[in-house]
Amino acid sequence: MVLKEVKRVAPEKVVMDLSIAELPSYNFALNEKTFPESVETRCSTIKSAHALIVVTPEYNYSIPGALKNAIDFLCKHPTKPSDQKAARIVSASPGLLGGIGAQLHLRQIVVAANALSMNITKVVRTHVNVQFDETGNLTDGKTRWFFKSFVEALASRSYL
Repeated sequence: MVLKEVKRVAPEKVVMDLSIAELPSYNFALNEKTFPESVETRCSTIKSAHALIVVTPEYNYSIPGALKNAIDFLCKHPTKPSDQKAARIVSASPGLLGGIGAQLHLRQIVVAANALSMNITKVVRTHVNVQFDETGNLTDGKTRWFFKSFVEALASRSYL
């Protein structure tokens, strides 16, 4: 729901369309030299992007395994698709901390992908479970403004 809202408030020139659901599990023994087509497609998309926005929930004070898996592919792919790309991290949680544990772990992990994590301002949203209606639409104006502000700041960087 958070990603859907970030996409909705993004400027027209910002294109976000990336899912990691179809990626297989990373296995160095199988993927040392070859990568599945789904990985090649995602790496190509990321390589051509000007910047990255990573949206993650927090699971057990960290990121979901599927996200870690996707980053493992990025780190090992020979084209180094995330190399030197500005990256904004968004975390959200129904709890009081807004996924800050996931963000801290993700900031450590993106170092291996050589992405440039934009640290100010942290995009952490708390109590997201009550900020969306039953159809997944954001109802909180302050959160909408927050998402709009951060994605516009990333999009306004001179290299975009």
